[in-house]
Amino acid sequence: MKNSLIAFITLSFLLPGCTSLRRPPQNPPLSECMKDLNAIPTLAALLRAKNEEKEPPSLEGMQIALTINGMILASGEPEKGIDSWCEYENSVENFENLLDALRHHSMPPTVAFISGHYADMSLLGRWVAVGNSVGNLTFSRRRIKNNAPQAFIEDVARGEQFLAPLRKESKSAKKYFRFPFLKTSHDPATRDQIEAYLKTNGYTDVPATIEVPTDAFSEIYCAALARQDHTCANLTKEYFKKLLLDSTIKARSIARRRAGGEVKHILMLKTGQFLCDNLGEILAWYKSLGVKFITLDEALADPAYSTLNDKGKLLARVILSETKRRQLARLKKDPD
Repeated sequence: MKNSLIAFITLSFLLPGCTSLRRPPQNPPLSECMKDLNAIPTLAALLRAKNEEKEPPSLEGMQIALTINGMILASGEPEKGIDSWCEYENSVENFENLLDALRHHSMPPTVAFISGHYADMSLLGRWVAVGNSVGNLTFSRRRIKNNAPQAFIEDVARGEQFLAPLRKESKSAKKYFRFPFLKTSHDPATRDQIEAYLKTNGYTDVPATIEVPTDAFSEIYCAALARQDHTCANLTKEYFKKLLLDSTIKARSIARRRAGGEVKHILMLKTGQFLCDNLGEILAWYKSLGVKFITLDEALADPAYSTLNDKGKLLARVILSETKRRQLARLKKDPD
């Protein structure tokens, strides 16, 4: 059985292109599953890498703050229609699953970064009532357009209006902000104007040093559940952890080299069906490798979140960008 699985996975790398997640599977389930997983660039690069370690290394001594982008709603979004396999992920049950996972693993208070346009005030009220906090992801997750910072600033302000009642209930007094998609402006004047606004209005900018495309895994996972393909669903979970481990190891290595020692890391995961079903397993797995979870404020006290390199870039952002660059470099070395 094991040899058959390896053979199927090997054959899947030879199949070009990527599958449409809403198309009924035309290939054997495992082949279809692997085609979808290989459509995630960083995972595809990792799966093609040679000389991978057989046993996961220890992450002993790593300190990581978990942050979440987005939040589950109490009910679905009709406008999503059939465009997503995860169209039923928004439910009170899934929200409770997130809270239960955090509570069961005695996690420190967790910050969820919220776009007001895609949020449910009633559930967010429960989120902060149990000790968690919220951060501003702008109201509509607007991307920054160079030389047009005012529209972005207005979206930040609108997001703050939405979050203001929740901040009053939160135990944290800090105003956290995160750039949508972790993208700042490439235009220095635009970037300076936005950063000045954030500073003047008391925001703490929260980047991330570890991130994996949780939403991409979620689509594949939901598609597998829809066709009752538990082999693919389980494979998706295992490959998510494989990529998360690779990202964590590389971020740690880069941080040590750049900072001259250990850095307290910030992990960013996105809410969705995959995270609601598997957060507890992910946290337990991380802890089994030696990770200690800390609060966001503890992580932000690390110099990595205030130190600029010789090009004026924040060290924490350099760690993340270099991690992804090193991961994708594998595809260039072994494009076939």
